[in-house]
Amino acid sequence: VSYEFGEFCPQNLDVVISNHSTNRVSVFIDYENIHIGLERKQFTVKPQTIIQAIRAAIRNQGDVTSIKAYADFDLLARGYRLNIQRTLALLGVDSCYRPNIGLKNCADMQIADDIRTVIENDSCPEVIVIVSGDRDFYPVIRTIKNKGIKVVILSLKDCLSQQLVQQVNDVYFLDDYFVKNDYSK
Repeated sequence: VSYEFGEFCPQNLDVVISNHSTNRVSVFIDYENIHIGLERKQFTVKPQTIIQAIRAAIRNQGDVTSIKAYADFDLLARGYRLNIQRTLALLGVDSCYRPNIGLKNCADMQIADDIRTVIENDSCPEVIVIVSGDRDFYPVIRTIKNKGIKVVILSLKDCLSQQLVQQVNDVYFLDDYFVKNDYSK
C-alpha cells in the first residue's frame, strides 16, 4: 500500500486500539505549535491529517466530547490557499483565533484559561489531552492533576519539554502517524 506524503499512516492504529473506556475526554490543540513543528520536520501539513492523527492517537482514552484548536490561523494559512478554521469546523473541531503578538504566543494562555474553566465545571471530563509539547503548560497540568484528572500529552518528537513528561499520565507522539516528505518545499 502506498500513502501520499504527509498522509495519515494507518498501520500504527493497532498500537492505539485497546480497551475502550467510557471516560469523557476534552482535547486542547496548540494548533500553531503542531502545524509549525510538522512544517519544520518536512511533513505535509493538512488540517484533516492532523485531526485524524490526533483522534487515532487518543482513541483508547475514552469518548471525545470536545476538541478545540487554537492558533493565529491567518498566519498559518499564508502560502497554503486554505481556510484552516473552516476545514477544522467541517471536521467537528472548534477553533479559537488568537493572533500571535510579538514573541509570545497568546494561544498558550487561552488554552490554559479554557482548561481551568473546563475543570471547574461540575461535569468536567476524566481526561484532558493537551496537543503541544510546550513547557508553558506545566502550571495548568499541575492544576489538572490536583483535581484528580488524567492528563495526556500529544506532541512531536524533539518538541516535548521533559518537564511535562514527568507530570503527565501518558505521552504520545504524532510523528508516528505521518509519512515524511522526500522533497523540500
